[in-house]
Amino acid sequence: MRAVWADGAIVGGMLRAPMGQFFGGRAVPTLGIAGVGIGPEHRRRGAASALMRTTLIEAQKAGVALSTLYASNHALYAQSGYGVAGARYRGEVASAHLRGDWLSGAADTLTLRRLGDSDRAAMGALYTTNARTRPGHLARGPYVWDRVYRAWNDRPPLCTGVFDGDRLAGYLVWRQASPNPKYTARIADVVAPTRDVARRIWAFLADQGTMVERITGATAPDDAFWLALPWPGPSIALESHWMLRLVDLNAAVAERGFDVGPVLVVDLRVHDRVIDANDGAWRLIVEDGRGRLEPGGAGSIEVTVGGLAGLYSGFQRCNQLAARGVLHGGRTQWPVLDAAFRGGSPWTPDIF
Repeated sequence: MRAVWADGAIVGGMLRAPMGQFFGGRAVPTLGIAGVGIGPEHRRRGAASALMRTTLIEAQKAGVALSTLYASNHALYAQSGYGVAGARYRGEVASAHLRGDWLSGAADTLTLRRLGDSDRAAMGALYTTNARTRPGHLARGPYVWDRVYRAWNDRPPLCTGVFDGDRLAGYLVWRQASPNPKYTARIADVVAPTRDVARRIWAFLADQGTMVERITGATAPDDAFWLALPWPGPSIALESHWMLRLVDLNAAVAERGFDVGPVLVVDLRVHDRVIDANDGAWRLIVEDGRGRLEPGGAGSIEVTVGGLAGLYSGFQRCNQLAARGVLHGGRTQWPVLDAAFRGGSPWTPDIF
């Protein structure tokens, strides 16, 4: 926890949650920010800005690469150098639609078992293997895992594992919300690396149809698990965006994975009003799947550190950032920079 004081009393605070976030197949060290709050009598006096600035400078000195958060006050975090870098969507499907031939045979080779505390290590390993290939997914720390497993509104999670022989091949963490008149099954976490595992989990959820009216859970427009459902399928709606901050620019580039050709070079001029060490001209060099920054260069592309966050995650391309006014110049180098940070659409099932 971090607190901010004024006139000898605590007037606000925040929770810092160390974790990682996957970009380019690598877990980049990340500081999650949650629970930022300022007492009503002390708002709009700069307390939150001071708290964020102090936290970010402290994190940069410690070598933390990134920071990520869900913003209740977009302007506050944009001023602190965060930029929109990914999304979280909500999927919903009626149990009555979980019918049809696509479920037939789903139980032939895969079996189900209730999971307990002793299975959490295997669940964590399977989650990490799956998340590594999904840009924006968290490399969960204890705080986020606790949110997956804790009870909500007195409803404990139910953990169901899918097994291929003795091997854990997938799992589902879900809760039954209060009946009105039937239950809503809320998916807290799901790992389904293959079509067969996804079908087995959906067949299991279909079996709950006498008591469950609908199923909801975090997803994305390109999420293979929810897209496994046939027409009429699920409804998918944007729930919220999350914001990213490049805290230590060098570490953020060095820790990220890159999927580009042999050598890529582009000159940047990064504008950072909070962390002086990031502010300046840099030469981005990517080779053999790894990147590095060298001071100097022509600075042909000028970008704010918040704009760079959206590019870094793969959420937006140079032309989109230019349209927002956070990137200027160097148009001929835009395809090079886009290629450096290309990847799938970044999203995360976790909220914190």
